[in-house]
Amino acid sequence: MGNAWRLAQLNISDINKFTELKWRGLSQLVEEHKLHGVALQELRITDAAIFLAYQHLCPGLSLLLEPCTQGSKGGNSGGLGFLVRTELITQGLFSQITQIKSNGFYGDENIIYIEIKSGTSTIKWINNYIRSKPGAEVNCYERDKLDTMLNIPGHKIIMGDINGSIIYSQPTEIWESKGLGGTS
Repeated sequence: MGNAWRLAQLNISDINKFTELKWRGLSQLVEEHKLHGVALQELRITDAAIFLAYQHLCPGLSLLLEPCTQGSKGGNSGGLGFLVRTELITQGLFSQITQIKSNGFYGDENIIYIEIKSGTSTIKWINNYIRSKPGAEVNCYERDKLDTMLNIPGHKIIMGDINGSIIYSQPTEIWESKGLGGTS
């Protein structure tokens, strides 16, 4: 593979709802756009069993999963994954998931990434889900997760669902200094 990785990201909004339709749609998305992988957020699953049950709808694809956490109302919340072409893992071009602990609204949560080989370089493909909630600006955004992600060393591609767009209401220099914006 050269330097032309074709990657995407999607908040799947609970894979347990419309499950077959979602797995079939993800597979079609990967094939139609010739993607190498998709970073998924809000899977809301604790293990890969549901993927294994529907894997026949996703031939040639593997799910690398970071299980969800329990939300404030007792249900599943979050959950990250990478749906990638299996051959890229087999060829050593995509690694397994690396986890970095961070602090979210529900306590300890992980930021995840996989390493992608590109020529002689390695790029960290980071997947994240950063929540917001009503309240004072200081406490309404999972800033620790953002800072953790931005402090991962090396070359990186950041994809995910970053809520809390209140940061964009601040002067441009502030959110650009956090690594956000169209040029990052």
